[in-house]
Amino acid sequence: MTALEDSGLEKTTPINYITERMRVEERLREVNDELRCSTRLAEELAVKAEAANRAKSDFLAIMSHELRTPLHGMLGFAEILSGTGLNDEQMSYARKITECGQQLLSAISDILDLSSMEKGQVTIRIAPVAVAELVESACLTARQTAADKGLAFRCEMDHGVPEQIAGDARRICQILVNILGNAVKFTKSGSVRLRVMTSVSEAQTAMEFSVEDTGIGIPRETLGILFAPFTQGNSTLSRPYQGSGIGLAISKRLAEGMGGSITVASAPGVGSTFTFRLPL
Repeated sequence: MTALEDSGLEKTTPINYITERMRVEERLREVNDELRCSTRLAEELAVKAEAANRAKSDFLAIMSHELRTPLHGMLGFAEILSGTGLNDEQMSYARKITECGQQLLSAISDILDLSSMEKGQVTIRIAPVAVAELVESACLTARQTAADKGLAFRCEMDHGVPEQIAGDARRICQILVNILGNAVKFTKSGSVRLRVMTSVSEAQTAMEFSVEDTGIGIPRETLGILFAPFTQGNSTLSRPYQGSGIGLAISKRLAEGMGGSITVASAPGVGSTFTFRLPL
């Protein structure tokens, strides 16, 4: 008896070996065919998804433009109406029309911005920027809204902040207005503070705009999706805070387009701190 027979293992004849090899090769061909089919299907789905995304972006851009034209007319006539000797009740209605119209115009502008970004059509224009004027302009609306809600609003600029930097003033202001607006909106009592400072590392020097509030805060599980389009910390249909939920998504893309970043630290019931960092 041979060692193989003694071990109890079955001997493989040349015919069995060839048959098994043919079976394996046939299975490999089937798997390769399946992989090729799956690859083709994935490519087709990717093309369709890209086409659908382009169609969505085009639709948003067209509709945004179409909506903005009559909306500007409505706001213009509301302003004219306010100057026609209205009584107090009528003036209140006219102001409400203007307020609602401006909110709608802001939402439409955000959608148009997001559509342009998805199509890669946003251009960053670099020019000299007066930092103090930029910050004051960004704080105007937030300061007034905070005062109306009885919130303390502070703006602090550290020593060493340059008087002038190179950047896109409109886009930087857009980011600050959005972050400050959110801070005021989600704060019922307490304060909102904007601190402007510079940070220096071995790699680069950067401007930092830190917005700190004593608002409702953001749960840990929500932080990961906070900068996704059409998302809010409270995304239920009955959420108490108005907004399209795309402002932070736009701000993050703008910040990254300028080589910067936006980060957030938050805790429910304590407040949030958003930091916009812009390399100089």
